[in-house]
Amino acid sequence: MHVSSIEIENFRALRSLSFGLNEGLSLFIGRNNTGKTSIMAVMERFLSIGQRFSFSDINTELVSELCDFIIDGRSMPTPCRVAMRVYVDYGDADNISCLYPALLDLDPANNSIVLEFAYSLPDGRFGKLSDDFRNWCKGSDRDWKSRTEFVGFLKSRHSDYFVRECRSVSALGAKESASRKLKPEDVSAIVAFERVGVPRDMTNAESDYTLSRLAAKYFEATQSGALEGDMLLLDKALAEADEVLTGSYDAIFGEIVDTIKVFGGHHSGETEVAFKSNLRGNELVPSNITLAYLDGSHEVDLPESHNGLGYMNLIGMLMHIKTIASRLRCDAKPEKESAAINLIFIEEPEAHTHPQLQRVFMDNIKRLLSEEANESSGTSICLQTMMTTHSAHIVASADFGDIKYLRRSGESVEVKDLRSLEAEYGKARQPYDSWFRFLKQYLTLARADVFFADKLVLVEGDTERILLPAMMKKLDCESESALEPGSGACIPLLSQDVSIIEVGNNSRVFDPLIRFLGIKTLILTDADYVDGGRKTCPYNEAEGTSNYSLVHYLGGVEGFEADSVKILGASRGFPLSANAGIAGDGWSPDPSGSVLVGVQGEVEVGGAPVHPRSFEEAFICENREFIETSAPAFVSLKNADSLNNPDKSAYDIARDCIDSKSGFAMDVLLCSEENSGNPFANWKTPVYIEEGLRWLRQS
Repeated sequence: MHVSSIEIENFRALRSLSFGLNEGLSLFIGRNNTGKTSIMAVMERFLSIGQRFSFSDINTELVSELCDFIIDGRSMPTPCRVAMRVYVDYGDADNISCLYPALLDLDPANNSIVLEFAYSLPDGRFGKLSDDFRNWCKGSDRDWKSRTEFVGFLKSRHSDYFVRECRSVSALGAKESASRKLKPEDVSAIVAFERVGVPRDMTNAESDYTLSRLAAKYFEATQSGALEGDMLLLDKALAEADEVLTGSYDAIFGEIVDTIKVFGGHHSGETEVAFKSNLRGNELVPSNITLAYLDGSHEVDLPESHNGLGYMNLIGMLMHIKTIASRLRCDAKPEKESAAINLIFIEEPEAHTHPQLQRVFMDNIKRLLSEEANESSGTSICLQTMMTTHSAHIVASADFGDIKYLRRSGESVEVKDLRSLEAEYGKARQPYDSWFRFLKQYLTLARADVFFADKLVLVEGDTERILLPAMMKKLDCESESALEPGSGACIPLLSQDVSIIEVGNNSRVFDPLIRFLGIKTLILTDADYVDGGRKTCPYNEAEGTSNYSLVHYLGGVEGFEADSVKILGASRGFPLSANAGIAGDGWSPDPSGSVLVGVQGEVEVGGAPVHPRSFEEAFICENREFIETSAPAFVSLKNADSLNNPDKSAYDIARDCIDSKSGFAMDVLLCSEENSGNPFANWKTPVYIEEGLRWLRQS
């Protein structure tokens, strides 16, 4: 039995959202303000006892619609509510006795139920809200036609009119409209929700005992359940000294100490966690438990405040997870009642931890959760885990199939399963289906941060990758005092979340990923002119291009297939939109498209048009004087005497004089000079790149 999917309606910015859940771990990732925290919050509101809705939880568009109908004196045509639907699937081997109150039929082919939670304004209270608001305005000499007055009235009184309930309903699309109201105890028998996050009071102050309080909770969760034998030992030790009691704690906390060692990458001789008794002659209660650190000799006890916040946070999360699991196992005994499905929401485990510790956490968390769900005592519990993160290191260590990508499109949010990305590669025409493994390995090893970016740049080689951040900084500096006409104020590029990926001339491999992410993408690539024999040549001898990515993305540009050289020579940027369908269906020119292919095109140098074929050639065309002046310091150059030969073209110099492309980029940076706050004032960004960056910088 497990929760297969969840739908959310009108909660905060989540106007309408649906997503599937894995039976094990589901990792939610995405840029800031895409709704990850809201998903956790709405589940907590509906599934945790004692949670109340605040006015800010109600979607602003819904409030606006309600305001319109109240002021106009009309009835709402659709339910006015915040809602969440939880889809639960079960199999023949599952004990479904807890589901009986929610079953709507006895059809053996139906193996799911839908729990619909709502915080809603019933029809009967809609009229009362309208009347009360008008009477309130009359009594206080306020304008009942004022939207501001209504919002203020509802903000302080929404709980007087909105009610919360849970019903078992037919699956969406079903012919029947049957439903059944459920009691809180009916729901708690089916699904429970637990949240694990960074303790808000977590500090490493001398007077703080956050971890010790968590240890006390673990103690309470285990004392009546799986560790009854160990508790008897503790009872007998009440009269003995703290040293004896501390030894007894080893039996209780030994498992969690071992877990902490695994996640913390503990090495012999380092300080380690220990749980110490602090009875001081009092009776044994959880408040007597403190957590300490032992030095390498195990002779000196150090307080928990002597460790860093990252390690404390990791220990706190592990203790919280194990405490929840221990309590659930105790509740799962025959004489107790527990939920059939337990949802654990782990919030941003990377807080305060360094990258290596994040990777260790992700490498071990699924194993830990599996062990807790299937404890050696034989008491199994159903654990489904949801986790949010902003860490590229955690994403890089995760299984692709576990990842759910949250993407904001306009005012709406959608959740996309990375399994669908794999499916896109599989559906596309050859050779796409053989490229997904490469993409997966590439992103996992190097560029998982792409999933947190607002914008994306695909560059061809080392030179562009090294120099592009400098070019972005240069553009930001040059634009501070003089914005482009009509552009208005814009956010500096280096203040935006831009991910730069080096892809060679294989940006076509990333076609399905670009479609999947749906973010603004700049593709910077080379014209790569070739002659009739497919050999490298300058523009005036060219009959085509060897750049397969240009052929892929620009295939829909009119005339490109017949005369690619003419098309490439005439333009430096091609805005595109993806054609509907799978990745193999191509791209079409679109001035408002979300993808721009930037290529060298035609530039004017010394009053004459030139057509570079590569980045290096374009840079030399526009910065020949800078290179000639700085040549003695350019260790990446060979045949330096050729630089002063006016008969040598930029094509010749790029071909004959550059010994190392990455070294050339480093030399450019080393020879840069600052002027008026611009650290790269003595050279120019190639026009096609500058134009592309200006396009990317705009919203």
